[in-house]
Amino acid sequence: MSSSRSRARDEPEERRALRWPMMAGALALLLGVTVGGYTAGAAVKELEAVEEEDLEVSSGLLADPPGGPEEDTGEAEPEPDPDPLPEGVEPGATHVLQNVHGDRVMDVDGGSTDGGAPINLWDRHDEGNQQWRFHVVDDTHVEIEGVQSGKLVAIAEDPDDPGAVLQERDGGPAQHWIVVEMQDGSVRLVNRETRNALGARDGDPENSSRVVEAADAGQPHQQWRLLPLDRPPEQGPGGDGDDGGGNDGNGGGSEDGRRLPQQD
Repeated sequence: MSSSRSRARDEPEERRALRWPMMAGALALLLGVTVGGYTAGAAVKELEAVEEEDLEVSSGLLADPPGGPEEDTGEAEPEPDPDPLPEGVEPGATHVLQNVHGDRVMDVDGGSTDGGAPINLWDRHDEGNQQWRFHVVDDTHVEIEGVQSGKLVAIAEDPDDPGAVLQERDGGPAQHWIVVEMQDGSVRLVNRETRNALGARDGDPENSSRVVEAADAGQPHQQWRLLPLDRPPEQGPGGDGDDGGGNDGNGGGSEDGRRLPQQD
């Protein structure tokens, strides 16, 4: 009987010995969870503290901290209007249009002021039939006006004749030009209606070579220098009397190198 009582006393001790490791593990797990939660909470609080330093609450709205960049509340500066002319070319100023290939200039044949008068290349002499003004139509297009005639450069209406001529202003796209600036400062003159460029016929740089439109290929004979004149000639459109060139004001003459009117 005494041995039975001894076994009964030993059994609770064995159970207690088994419970200690389990309780120790549970305590370790609980401690790990507690420490982890505390660490995570501290990290969140630190992050919130950093965010609160970056932003302050003003009147219930988030505002930039003192010393931060100020918002520009002023009106935006207006952008400059697009300019269809190269820098330095003033609308209405008088220019000579010199062809890059051969250096001859755009010239109204025989000094004519008639509508339909053809435009050719000729040696430069700066008389009225070689003077041109640019007038802005919109932010892309311009008109090219002959100073002597007051008429505009346009493409002939005859489909078999692609040449440039003088025309009375009618506001049509055949009288509007796009001035395309090249890297060297010269320009191409591209017609608004046809998208073709003005140049010397067949690339011929000689006197009397017709100025015509052709597909815009960027060739030297399709490039022009816009040369400003320091002062206009003394003889303006509609003048009469001797013009100092040995002629009677009808666009002829020879002593100053100007071309005589074509004779039948």
